[in-house]
Amino acid sequence: MRMNMDVTSISAEMENLQFEVRDTVLTLGGYWRPLSAVARLLEELGEIGEILTNDDLDLNSLNMELADVFIIATCIADQYCANLARSYRHLDFDVSEAALSHACPATLRITLSRLIDRAGHLARLINHLEGDKPIKKTETVSNVEAEVTRIHATLLHVTTLIGHDLFRAVRDALEASARRDCNRFSVCWDPSTATSLIRFRQVIRVTPCPFSERARVWGAPDYDNSKSIHQNAFAISNVLARFCRVAPYEGLDGYVIELNEPSQINDVRSLSRTLLTVLTVLGEIDKAAGRINCMEGDLLSPDWRFSFANLTFFISTFAPFYDPKHPRYSQMADAAFIFMQPEFSFYLHGIHRGNSNRDSIKIAIRHAFDRHTLGYSTALVEQPVEALKYIKPLDKYAAPVRWWQMDELSSSTNPPKQVDSPSGSRQN
Repeated sequence: MRMNMDVTSISAEMENLQFEVRDTVLTLGGYWRPLSAVARLLEELGEIGEILTNDDLDLNSLNMELADVFIIATCIADQYCANLARSYRHLDFDVSEAALSHACPATLRITLSRLIDRAGHLARLINHLEGDKPIKKTETVSNVEAEVTRIHATLLHVTTLIGHDLFRAVRDALEASARRDCNRFSVCWDPSTATSLIRFRQVIRVTPCPFSERARVWGAPDYDNSKSIHQNAFAISNVLARFCRVAPYEGLDGYVIELNEPSQINDVRSLSRTLLTVLTVLGEIDKAAGRINCMEGDLLSPDWRFSFANLTFFISTFAPFYDPKHPRYSQMADAAFIFMQPEFSFYLHGIHRGNSNRDSIKIAIRHAFDRHTLGYSTALVEQPVEALKYIKPLDKYAAPVRWWQMDELSSSTNPPKQVDSPSGSRQN
């Protein structure tokens, strides 16, 4: 029986368990779709209800079902890049012996009723994000990380009441699943485990950016070289639309697209054409849905931003043709990447207008890049045209790349007339 555990201990256990759940699930083939996972959660709650209807309460069976609820909820959290250990550190939950000393069947059933209530909150949220239930304008929406943490806290409370070890039960269930469930369930592709994301992490793990290691990112579907770039862009748009629904609520930091067709990524010119095609198709899809096609705007305007599904993005590109010390160098010799960072992500990390620490953060980032890479051109960073920052020139002192005019201009395009930099310019 676990007694007198503090939140710090729980947080450390949760960090380990989240990795263990993820490793087991990936070994078995991957995640279910979130709505399917919610159905599985309901199934487990039904089995708990069946146990509770028996005159003799089978605590061992109950503990096993609670472990299954824990694993399914953790899988859902992981699909939305939740940091459960961080959430636990802010948990207001008393697990001391004194708080749990009044265990009785009534208390147990009340606590299990709270578990059902918490699961209902998570189900409602997933239905908002992935299903058909729209969010009411007056409704306050939580996030997956918080809801799953509350489910975990309730599970820990229940298992402590019945004198069982939740974390041991979870590990036992994972071991049993690894032996029993290989190829048992059909699984689907998931943006939290996309190949594009796995490969992109090899690129950003060496970047000096202090936010990259903990960035919460989804990956696009694998680029299919047997199809046209337009067809690939349509496939990319489907997951991007889902990202745009989810990201503001879950605080996702980016969506990454991998490009691996050599003819599209072998130099600045080919990457420019590819980026233009992808963004043009996304703009056309937005227009067909009744939204503004941002690609029909003036890309040289300081006010222009790329947008899709009503979410605005800053875009960075990484490619293998850059010098290895270039800040946009891709260590993947066969791949370039388009990284789409929603504007609100800059606010989450303090790089926004109005934050008193913004300038010091920007200076620290710039110094980090200067120490570990060839650095950025200050003139390019400070000039106000966002589009000119999407693809960096090979030489940081070269003219900015007008990637949307690459077929019209030579590679030595002169930069637009400089104007005063607004306080909201990007550091990237």
